[in-house]
Amino acid sequence: MHWRILGQTELLANQQRQTAITTLAEAIENFDGRVARCFEPRHALRVRAARGTYDFVICFACNSVGVWQGEKRVVTAGITGTQEPLDRILTAAKVPLAKSHR
Repeated sequence: MHWRILGQTELLANQQRQTAITTLAEAIENFDGRVARCFEPRHALRVRAARGTYDFVICFACNSVGVWQGEKRVVTAGITGTQEPLDRILTAAKVPLAKSHR
């Protein structure tokens, strides 16, 4: 993965983790079938699990999320939703936001 990272924050508060998880889960659940091909992600979530570390790289502009384990993409899913909850988490942590597609 070779996207420019503007900043990052660790989600220490349970509320932040739950917001991030819910935002992504609802976006996948509400997928309406529309996709574009830009894949210029503005958000990512890194999840550490017993089986390894996974990066959920999210592009709300083209309605897709790619999941990587290391350099290998393991799955891609469609999403429909808003990036605003993730933007609020980043803004609160003083992480600069990328220019939005929308």
